[in-house]
Amino acid sequence: MDEFFSHYANPVCRKCDSRALNEHDKRALHVNMYAESIEMQKEATEESRAKGEGPVLIDFGDDGDNPVFVGGIKYWRRYRFGGWVTMRDFDDCKDIGEFYDKYPMIWPLTRLPALKRPAELRQPR
Repeated sequence: MDEFFSHYANPVCRKCDSRALNEHDKRALHVNMYAESIEMQKEATEESRAKGEGPVLIDFGDDGDNPVFVGGIKYWRRYRFGGWVTMRDFDDCKDIGEFYDKYPMIWPLTRLPALKRPAELRQPR
């Protein structure tokens, strides 16, 4: 496993991650891979070209399917910079916020919005 992943809780290997499914048993995707996102990108580009302008790139942010499942086992994905890290949930957390609460070692690296962090980490330092 890459050293990069050592900063995250319970990371899954890339081979297993490639088998991740969403809650609807479909391939787990980053938001920019959703059919709706692709269609929005296509429409925006066509509109721009019709006006004689250059191509348009829509920033859909770092989000995607959560939780995901590999072999029926629950995992959470941390989406960032167009990629992700998939982490096993040994505690059957109700959401990714609860997962991060149980594994605070990853908080300094995730830089999630303050509302999703535990109260003790919202304090200015």
